[in-house]
Amino acid sequence: MREKREKPNTCIHTPVSFKVLIEQERARVHRSGHHFTLLLFRLANSDALEEDLHKILFPTIMRRIRKIDQLGLYDENHIGLLLPHTAVEGARKLADELYRIVPIGEHVETSEFYVYP
Repeated sequence: MREKREKPNTCIHTPVSFKVLIEQERARVHRSGHHFTLLLFRLANSDALEEDLHKILFPTIMRRIRKIDQLGLYDENHIGLLLPHTAVEGARKLADELYRIVPIGEHVETSEFYVYP
């Protein structure tokens, strides 16, 4: 019998729902004593950005992250990745890997890391 593969997380959160997830993760961290990293990619201005976001950037990121990670728009200038149980070193490694994928590097100006707590 063929093994059924689970579909990857395909939800890309709006700025409002992404910030709700961050607050939920903060509450979980307070209960569990663990930590999380918020990775923000500042988007470069580009004529092709809107189209590339949905056709290339988001699908590429979704293939690389874990099931527990969450992807969303933090605001109009940032893509956010919420990485539970991830120290800054793991987030940097992920960011470095994503920067090497074309065209992610072409559409991202900088990245910022926020570890909580």
